[in-house]
Amino acid sequence: MIVSKPIFSAGLLFSHLPHAQVALVRKDKHRHFMNRYNAIIDEVNENELPLDAMTRIFKEETSVEFTGWQEAIILECPHIVIHFYRGFCTTSLWNIVAQKDEDIHFLTASRVFDLDVVSNLRWIIPLMLDDTIRMPIHVNDVVMEIHKGPPDQGS
Repeated sequence: MIVSKPIFSAGLLFSHLPHAQVALVRKDKHRHFMNRYNAIIDEVNENELPLDAMTRIFKEETSVEFTGWQEAIILECPHIVIHFYRGFCTTSLWNIVAQKDEDIHFLTASRVFDLDVVSNLRWIIPLMLDDTIRMPIHVNDVVMEIHKGPPDQGS
């Protein structure tokens, strides 16, 4: 029996360059992301395309129907697949307000290394702002086992 991995859509909405800001959610419920900034993310429903899910998720989280999403990264991990989307907007969309229990913050994208963000956003945000890269890109995230000392040599 083949069990498929859960699929998520995650969106990062940016103001236009050169001083891009990004809309991030401060997580307060999930134990792995407690008090850390993250993309606006949720699971893709059965029979739903990841792009359609991103539009739905963003509207559910912010009450704004944004349809300018561009798929940027497909991150395939051992137990999950995340489709990351980027969007660019005018300042008028910066009036969005969280519709759930989490707060949306508008942070300077170039300061992502100084912020308490979910770790993968430290490379995802700069990558999404690089117009020299042809997107979408597919990334396989391999979890490697770390050994304390050299591997056994056997006898």
